[in-house]
Amino acid sequence: MILDRAMRAGVMAIRSTGYAWIVLACGVAASFALFFTVQDRVQSVAKLRFESDVRDAGRRIKNRIEDYADVLYGVRALFQSMGFVSRRDFHNYVESLDLGARYPGFQNLNFEQYVSAERKAAFEESVRRDESLNGRGYPEFRIRPPGERAAYYVLTYLEPMEGNAVVFGNDMAMANYPINLQLFERMRDTNELFSSGRLVHVLGPDSHIGLAMRLPVYRTGQPIETVAQRRLAYVGSVGAGFRVRESLDPIIATAIPKSVEFKLYNIGPAGTAVTPDRLVEDNFLYSSRTAKSELIDSRDPERGVEFAALQGFQFGGRQLAIHFAATRTAYIDSIVQRMGLIAMSGGLIITLLLSALVYFLGRSRHEAQLLAAEMTSELQESKAVLTEAQRVARIGSWMLDLTTNEMRWSAETYRVLGVGAETPLNHEAFLQQVHPDDREALDRAWRGARKGERYDIEYRVLAGAAIHWVHEQADLEFAPDGTKRHCIGTVQDITERKQAEEALRESEGRLHQAYQERERLARDLHDGIVQSIYAVGLGLEQVKRQVTEDTEEAWKNVSEAIKRLNAVIREVRNHIVGLQREELTSMRLLTELHDILRSAKAAQGVQFSLHASPIVLARLSAGMAYHVLNIVREAVSNSLRHSGGKRGMVSLSERDGRVLVSIEDDGAGFDMLIQRGQGQGLRNMAARAQALDARFDIRTRPGHGTRVVVDIPLEPEHVSG
Repeated sequence: MILDRAMRAGVMAIRSTGYAWIVLACGVAASFALFFTVQDRVQSVAKLRFESDVRDAGRRIKNRIEDYADVLYGVRALFQSMGFVSRRDFHNYVESLDLGARYPGFQNLNFEQYVSAERKAAFEESVRRDESLNGRGYPEFRIRPPGERAAYYVLTYLEPMEGNAVVFGNDMAMANYPINLQLFERMRDTNELFSSGRLVHVLGPDSHIGLAMRLPVYRTGQPIETVAQRRLAYVGSVGAGFRVRESLDPIIATAIPKSVEFKLYNIGPAGTAVTPDRLVEDNFLYSSRTAKSELIDSRDPERGVEFAALQGFQFGGRQLAIHFAATRTAYIDSIVQRMGLIAMSGGLIITLLLSALVYFLGRSRHEAQLLAAEMTSELQESKAVLTEAQRVARIGSWMLDLTTNEMRWSAETYRVLGVGAETPLNHEAFLQQVHPDDREALDRAWRGARKGERYDIEYRVLAGAAIHWVHEQADLEFAPDGTKRHCIGTVQDITERKQAEEALRESEGRLHQAYQERERLARDLHDGIVQSIYAVGLGLEQVKRQVTEDTEEAWKNVSEAIKRLNAVIREVRNHIVGLQREELTSMRLLTELHDILRSAKAAQGVQFSLHASPIVLARLSAGMAYHVLNIVREAVSNSLRHSGGKRGMVSLSERDGRVLVSIEDDGAGFDMLIQRGQGQGLRNMAARAQALDARFDIRTRPGHGTRVVVDIPLEPEHVSG
């Protein structure tokens, strides 16, 4: 017996040692594999960070350059909005842009005027006599170079003039002739921004690389849809020259990561392939290296291992390219570089510990056998506790043998599903307990689960005369050979939760309906009753002025005010008792509009004209007419209270199956950025336009009046053939 035990102990020791060596070998191999995996992951993460920085930097660089082009579009808008722009107007506008602070890269902004041969002499004389800016004109002005040509593209306005006067009066088409002439003609014919095809290299103490860009200007009010129309309407172009370095330097410190360096190239016309062979010195525009206060140390031993990316975008008919570069050490610090080594060291330590653990576990196996009986007893006790826990939590468990299709349920599962304990258990019998409306979905989910899909479903079961909601989840258990062996799941009674959710949905629906009714009531009170009272007030203001001059007319207006107040009282009563408002016909709409405009004139002397034919009004349904009336009433009321204007117009017209409602005045106007979102009236007009599925627009600026436009699509039965 003693010898037998010794032999068994020896065999167990040999097995334990062998298992420990196997764990050690596998752990060492896994640790080295982990080292290489972590190193590769660190490299991938660094590259992803670099690519993210590059995408953001490229977008910022492109936006910065396009910001400069937007200034040029603003200058063109000045010409096209004013019709005629004097030298003083041009000077004041450019000065207001504060280019030095906001756009430090600009060298100048200018206007080139197109002059035909027959207008040359008159044009030169008009410039000589132009005293709007310096008070003495330009007596020596003449178009340069001299000579007779079919047309001239004359540099007429320059800001600043100081330092740029040498090019004042130059025929820009004659520089680099005939290439510049072709560029001007193409710009005129295409109505597109174009930039200089070649880089502008300025030498000397203020040496820099620059770009020039130009934008055509057409005569205000003339069509420019075709090439022939553009040529006829062409009056000149606005242009600018800007230093690339001064344009991009301000964003380097704040917008571009210090770890990323980039170079900007102008590689050719738009559409040129963005390839590394185009990144040559002749195409170079800018490098961030000289703009940075901190550069990557050239002594860095990893400096040769770099990340690089190439991006391209089009600007002004040119293809620009950005080459980004960064060293690996800029994205991987010293600690992260050692992560692979740290992971391998940790793996080796864990391997040693596991090897020791396996060894001692093998030696301790016989102790586990001694504990088996005790564990069996504890398992029985745990089963009883589990059964009680399931009863308290109302969660049952089950297991399905996928080879025999037999099921085993816990006692709580029988109760949750409302099935007697004597009922035969299989999947088909179980489906009979499921609500008929849910059987197909449950069966489909179950078939998917047997294919490996997630099984997590809520459905109803028939528990006698009652219907219960249950939540069921399950997972598959596989045999060692990979075949599906068992399906183990839980089922929970969630009837009370479902009832609570349904009650909550009903409560939320009632709350939402009440909120919408409150918004509608507030809008109707403001646009209807409040505005009607305001109209009565305007009438009484008129009575104050008439009472000493024309008593009879004053009493007539008092009677009209009483009539309007009675109408307001009726409308308030209707709101109180929930009555529907009186249907608004086209003739009544016309009468109401006349009353609104008549009150405006009587109260404050503002003359509003009305342009609306009965045919257009007849296109509007009663509901549409109600919203239109309230929008007009609110807009006119706002004009009387805030604009200080003297004249205005309300018009309703039809075009392409849409009714266009316009209310405009000649008052003070306002700044939409300041007023946006303020005032119940503006919000109500926008809400009513939305109810009509219409486009709502307010066009105004300080000193130029206000125009409210509502573009309404007609309902099919109201659209004329």
